[in-house]
Amino acid sequence: MHYKVTGEMVTLVPEMRFNCSVWYNNHHFIGRCLRGGQMIPELKYNEQGLIPAIIQDINGNDVLMLGYMNRASLERTIETGKTCFWSRSRQEFWTKGETSGNSQLVKEILYDCDQDTLLIKVEQKGSGACHTGNRTCFYRRIETAGKRESG
Repeated sequence: MHYKVTGEMVTLVPEMRFNCSVWYNNHHFIGRCLRGGQMIPELKYNEQGLIPAIIQDINGNDVLMLGYMNRASLERTIETGKTCFWSRSRQEFWTKGETSGNSQLVKEILYDCDQDTLLIKVEQKGSGACHTGNRTCFYRRIETAGKRESG
């Protein structure tokens, strides 16, 4: 089967090893499908199998937090529509809002030009994203030495 995805012709091939289908472009692997038909592109994970995920508010564009995902937590995020991360310290999955009630509903997932960072746009539910109670984890500021005047 051939499909047009973002202007490129790609081929969808059933893949028994993954129990799903995989996407090829000119015989190069570019991603695979989940049970619901969503495609996960071939991303670049670090040595620990993780990729950073920047979480951004869909409405105000505030950066809410940074978390890390592995392939399985990204799949869970796509399938459930809620952000799911891999805890580097506890070595386990965690879904945002599981204990706090401050969940994140996924609206869009983007990846950068190097395919090694995710930007996930969410609708933040509850009081905020930070475990400190703040709306965003980025509430501290480092002052710079000088301010430049625009001219």
